[in-house]
Amino acid sequence: MGIRARAPVTATCLARGVLLVALQTPVQAQAPIPPRTPPVPKAPQAPSLQLVVEGGDRDDQAYARAAAGRFQDQASFAVAVSAVRATDRFRDVQSAFEAGPAGSVGRIRVVPWPLLKSWTISDDGPGTRKEYRRILPELRRGIRAGAARREAWRDRAEQMLRAEGYPAATVALAEAAQGAGLAITLRRGAPARILRLALDGRAGPYGEARLWKLVEAVPGQTLWTLTFRREALARLRKRFLKDHRYEWRAEFQYQPDGTLRLQVDPGPVVELKAEGATLGFGGIAELAPLARAERYGPELLDEGDRRIFRNLRNRGYLDPVVSHRRDILEGTAERPERVRVTYLMKPGAPVVLSEVRFEGNEAIPEKDLQKAANLPLGFWGVGVPKANPDLLQGLEDRIKAHYLRRGYSEIRVRRAVPLLERGRWSQTFIIKEGPQRELTELQVGLPDDPQLDAWAFGEDLLPLLGDRPPRQRDLEPADGSVRVFESDRPLTAGIRARIERRPAAEGVTTLVFKTDRPIPYVKGDLVLAVAAMRARLSSLGVQKPREDLDFQEDGGSLRIQLTIPDAPKAQVERLVVQGSDNTRARAVLREAELEPGKPLSPAGLGQAQARIANLGAFQRVSLEALSEQDEGSLALKLVERNPWVLSHSFGYDRSQGYHFGTGVQRLNVGGMGRSVDFGIRAGDATINSEGLRKLFPTGEFARSVDIYSLGYSDPRFSPAFLGNWIPDRVQYRVEAAYIVERQSVYEVPKRRVVNTFDWNLDLQRTVQVGHRYERVEVRSRIEPVEAIAAQFKSDLFKSAKIPDGRVIISAPFVRFIRDKRDSSFDPTRGTLFTVKLELANQLFGTSTNSSFVKLDVRHQWNWPIGYNAAAGVVVLGVRLGVAGSTTAVCRKLPAI
Repeated sequence: MGIRARAPVTATCLARGVLLVALQTPVQAQAPIPPRTPPVPKAPQAPSLQLVVEGGDRDDQAYARAAAGRFQDQASFAVAVSAVRATDRFRDVQSAFEAGPAGSVGRIRVVPWPLLKSWTISDDGPGTRKEYRRILPELRRGIRAGAARREAWRDRAEQMLRAEGYPAATVALAEAAQGAGLAITLRRGAPARILRLALDGRAGPYGEARLWKLVEAVPGQTLWTLTFRREALARLRKRFLKDHRYEWRAEFQYQPDGTLRLQVDPGPVVELKAEGATLGFGGIAELAPLARAERYGPELLDEGDRRIFRNLRNRGYLDPVVSHRRDILEGTAERPERVRVTYLMKPGAPVVLSEVRFEGNEAIPEKDLQKAANLPLGFWGVGVPKANPDLLQGLEDRIKAHYLRRGYSEIRVRRAVPLLERGRWSQTFIIKEGPQRELTELQVGLPDDPQLDAWAFGEDLLPLLGDRPPRQRDLEPADGSVRVFESDRPLTAGIRARIERRPAAEGVTTLVFKTDRPIPYVKGDLVLAVAAMRARLSSLGVQKPREDLDFQEDGGSLRIQLTIPDAPKAQVERLVVQGSDNTRARAVLREAELEPGKPLSPAGLGQAQARIANLGAFQRVSLEALSEQDEGSLALKLVERNPWVLSHSFGYDRSQGYHFGTGVQRLNVGGMGRSVDFGIRAGDATINSEGLRKLFPTGEFARSVDIYSLGYSDPRFSPAFLGNWIPDRVQYRVEAAYIVERQSVYEVPKRRVVNTFDWNLDLQRTVQVGHRYERVEVRSRIEPVEAIAAQFKSDLFKSAKIPDGRVIISAPFVRFIRDKRDSSFDPTRGTLFTVKLELANQLFGTSTNSSFVKLDVRHQWNWPIGYNAAAGVVVLGVRLGVAGSTTAVCRKLPAI
């Protein structure tokens, strides 16, 4: 929905002035000089520790410092030096520890591996460049071939060669040219070649030659590998199942002398038949596992009985009986040629669940339980549900949930023997309610630790009060020691909860959660609150968070004491970065945010891994403990991706014609995660191919849209000369494009430059600020005679809605985005709100004929249908647009 308004012409005035403010300092009387007191002796300070890293460039030293982390003495300094070697970035690491009375100095001198420039491959087999790229996929110029990386490459290449038919293959990778080169030696050894074929068992109607043809084994050429075995068995299985020989057997055995033995028995032709009932779509072939199993076994017939039994139960048959019979139609019992497998079914009459009754319910009337069970009753017998285990279990779960929400934590529900009459089932649920418990007060004891935010733990208790975050009321009293929240649940609507923070006593801070009226005790809500507290403790570095619960009950009123004991917190000691060859240390360490002393939490590690992956410089990112003994030492294992990305496209429609597209993207520019991309979209006007024009026509006139674009992206725009003027984590994108649109007798060249700054306030809110510059012209594609040239151009410009043949738009814009959807790529619930304000006038360089103000507001709702959106998603969007031209010339044009 859009609203278009036209504002009156207004003149823009710029006022310039200077405001002078005189600052005067008042004269104050001099205070008397206090008497001199003797100096207080200073407490002795602990010796300082200092790390000095020498050698390499700034990135080498930064990675070495991050790996060294923190150390306290000579022993821990030795651990730090070992961590520096574990980066696999340095060819040599030398260290020295100098202890003194004023402090200790740990010196580390590193010699980095040079970037790989070339390599040679020596192979005793028929190797190709394609094979080398497959067994050594990470090998490329510009990386550092450290010792650990070479060992990993060697192990992977050997495993692949041995799996491909060279059981004695060995691979050696040695450095050359002082680390800038690599000498690769492949010794394949004797291949596991198939030399002879031998058939054991019987070929049946296929014959030995046809079976070996299905196997596709060529003596003297084919190598025996696990891949060959799997594919050969798959081809045999496909052939046998297509011929309905479900009882087939086949196995390969490779002998050291090169003989491949095939033990095979095609088995008889099997007919599947069902008697006693229909099985719906797919029939017996869909339920019997014979036609789908990888291997045949007699137990598959029993599995067919069980599957058919479950199918009948789910279709509403009360007590079905299923069995099978195997009859030999041709051949003997030892060697049958044709058999029939018959599944015998006695389903009985179908049963529908027509009525639900309850016994033992005293606190909740039957009317409410009927509503909670929500049994579909249908209309005139249509839509009445079939009695099946899933339906009965769903009814029972809903009844239990109804009681649990009301504080009956010991509810027990069992099913009585159903009453069956004329195919209609009446089910009675026998209920044992147990006592109702109401929560009157909950106290939380927290260690008096500055790192623990008591109010954050208090907000974790809000699931006890409402399903959504309850509304917070005014603070009571004025010092802010009490916060009040109001419930939004139907059962507890209007009830307020006071969360009081009491001063610390004996090293414990107490939070008291108390409601003005008792609320039902729901065990599931308490579980959610405890889980939220555990997650909060884990984010602070507590590796095994725990709590102590004490329940005090008095006549159905429940008081809970929840105590969180003080627990040691793990911290990051060091970060060992492996595999960062061309990416700057500043970019990796900045995104990781894992400095020594930071809490070691699973959530923090996951966020660090996601931030590094968002740089786009790595194809694989993993963050794990460096060793099981030292949980504070982290290993960040990276695999850089190829920085060049090529893409191609083709499209066609009658309004724009055909086009071919090519895109080139350079990733990780400067090692900072930046990217530069260049794209070309060429249409009919550029290609000018008569054959393509006939193959992809555009109607009476030739049409084409050509685009030449150049873009630059910076995931974290923070130039040093701007200091703290811009927020942290601002993403910058600039794109310049030259667009030529050709329609009928005119063409429209456009020059466009768009600058955009994105600032993520949090996970849901984003502010976008940018500027759009466009220059649009209209040109004639034909040359009219001089007598009508002026009128032709005038009519041309009017039809293009550009009065003077040229327009310049220079418009800054600001956009606010609030995304509360559960997923940005495939949302099922939540809302998306955006508002954009764009302003173009002469102050910013816009043409006098094109000034405008535009406001664009959009809101989108997403609702799931069914559990986990199994039946789809309903999306409703509303758009409100207000646009107005600020020049009289524009208002005379016809509406677009």
